[in-house]
Amino acid sequence: MQECDVIEIARQHPPLLELLAAADREFIARYPELRGRRRGPLLPGIRFFLAHRGIAAVGCCALQQGLTTSVGRSYEVKRLFVIPEARGTGIVDALLISIEIIAITNGAQWLFFETGVRQPEAIHAVLRHGYCPINAYPPYHDDPFAQCFAKQLEMSTGS
Repeated sequence: MQECDVIEIARQHPPLLELLAAADREFIARYPELRGRRRGPLLPGIRFFLAHRGIAAVGCCALQQGLTTSVGRSYEVKRLFVIPEARGTGIVDALLISIEIIAITNGAQWLFFETGVRQPEAIHAVLRHGYCPINAYPPYHDDPFAQCFAKQLEMSTGS
């Protein structure tokens, strides 16, 4: 597998916008009945990350403070996407590991993730990274397509 780098990127960065547009096109193809309506909000303070190999942007994701406060400080993984030709090459692993480190550094105890039932690649990836299926959390609780997951983060003891 070829190495990739993950960097935090401005929301309006052109390669990120291209990846998000590709993700939206794939979403529309998988869920035509939703007519392109995304289910979960992007909140102020969301942080975007870009995975690239050399100069090519091959994946992205975002991390935002979680809406669920009953479990302590949490973050939600948003807009996880890897271009089809780079799937299975470790990009999603690099993205998930990078944002998990950032979440832990920011004191998070939990990471949450929502995806759709027609996105088996995402489901497989988060299960492989230790996320467990959970009941849908707001705003997804009435969404018949939503599959929700959570991962309790282990804080480093510094030893």
